[in-house]
Amino acid sequence: MCMFDENIIAITNRKLVQGDFLGQIEKIYQSGVKKLILREKDLPPEAYVSLALKVQEISLAYHVQLIWHFFVEEAAEQGAECIHLPLERARQYKDYLKNFISLGISAHSIEQVKEAEALGADYVTFGHVFETDCKKGLAPKGIEALCKVCRASNIPVYGLGGITLENRKEVMDAGAAGYCMMSGVMGSFI
Repeated sequence: MCMFDENIIAITNRKLVQGDFLGQIEKIYQSGVKKLILREKDLPPEAYVSLALKVQEISLAYHVQLIWHFFVEEAAEQGAECIHLPLERARQYKDYLKNFISLGISAHSIEQVKEAEALGADYVTFGHVFETDCKKGLAPKGIEALCKVCRASNIPVYGLGGITLENRKEVMDAGAAGYCMMSGVMGSFI
């Protein structure tokens, strides 16, 4: 079984899972992941909440921090402690952000990192750092851009996009607090 360090934030995409999604979540937790963003924003809100509550049960059993995504009002209604949002969504729901103990925001430039800080983010994800199938046709930002963002940020930065077990050290060496993985944890790696 692959084992992850404390620097990873796993990001879900149920479309990448071959087999049982909740079973894959449990395997991810068994591999050492301690933070998970449930990024299933294509679901209708009620279906997302239903899935989030199931994932929350597993998260509690493994002492993993579940980070809701996108569905701000629903997360607040359910008493979720942590949420991660695209910057435009954080702008739209800025009055709700105080409802959460932890707020992460996706950023793609130094200016966006600064705006995320002003909105109260505890951390940002920055990317995409490397080429990734999730962003086909878009040039990656690269390690140098990640390094500049890390130096300019007053809050932790997590590299995102195309991160693998092989290149995660480059992300950490660039000054990132950690890294995010989607394909590497949602596929049949375990």
